[in-house]
Amino acid sequence: MKEADLVIIGGGPAGITAATEAARLGASVAIIDENQHLGGKVLSPTSSTIQAGVSDEIEKNLRRQVLNDFDRVKDKISLYLNTEVWDIVDQRMVLLYSKFGSAEQVKSIKGDKLIISVGAFEKAIPFPGWTLPGVFSVGGLNTLVKKGILPGKRFLLAGTGPLQLVLANHLINAGACLSAIVNAASLKDISASALQLISSIDYPKIRSGFDYLRNIQRHHIPVYRSHIISKVFGTREVEKTEIVKVDRSWNPIRGTEKEINVDSVAYGFGLIPCTELTRLCGCKHIYDKRLGYWKVELNERDI
Repeated sequence: MKEADLVIIGGGPAGITAATEAARLGASVAIIDENQHLGGKVLSPTSSTIQAGVSDEIEKNLRRQVLNDFDRVKDKISLYLNTEVWDIVDQRMVLLYSKFGSAEQVKSIKGDKLIISVGAFEKAIPFPGWTLPGVFSVGGLNTLVKKGILPGKRFLLAGTGPLQLVLANHLINAGACLSAIVNAASLKDISASALQLISSIDYPKIRSGFDYLRNIQRHHIPVYRSHIISKVFGTREVEKTEIVKVDRSWNPIRGTEKEINVDSVAYGFGLIPCTELTRLCGCKHIYDKRLGYWKVELNERDI
């Protein structure tokens, strides 16, 4: 059994930053991640085949800064990659399963403190045809595009959330034909969310957001607000999709259906926190009625 002052589960941006700061302060740190490399989807590099814009340079600089800071203290950090957590005992003992090819086979680590930063997964709402080849989650398609893979010729994005803009930007810069962006939220809802988001993020992210919007406008991509996908047509794969206008409760309005010829669809309705490990730790969870998911209840220090 290994021991450390701090055990961090999840090697994405949050886990890497927490490990870096703790190591700087002299703590012994262990990071556990199920992937082969640190960084998660957020810090994964973008293929050189994709034309870089302002937002891509900001993303690249952020990735470089986070990883460079980590590299300065990585000798003080124990890394367990290709490793999954299958149980947590007494909120301190982390039981592990190391995949074949892992650098070190460790069955358990005990930490004085534990940080869980395993991220989130996308919220998907089924519709007729959603299992056809050619239908992706927004995050899943974004991962492929960042690697230089375009699994289609005519794309349609649907759903809600800022990941839509990120994927639209990567598709445009990769030379893809983006037929339409379909957003379930109204312009009023989008404006209210944007104001709240701007007040809580830093300048580089705000600048990236405006770069995404300019890129969409510059390429004259049609944007359908207050619309959702009602169905996708195809025999063996996606051939076209039908969208429909919705009211404020997202109920379809009859007579507003519109068909768009596409062969690839990406959709998602924001992110849902992963709570499997926090439940294993016995954390209290509350249901957020507005956002529609369970989340960890935080104390007065937001932890």
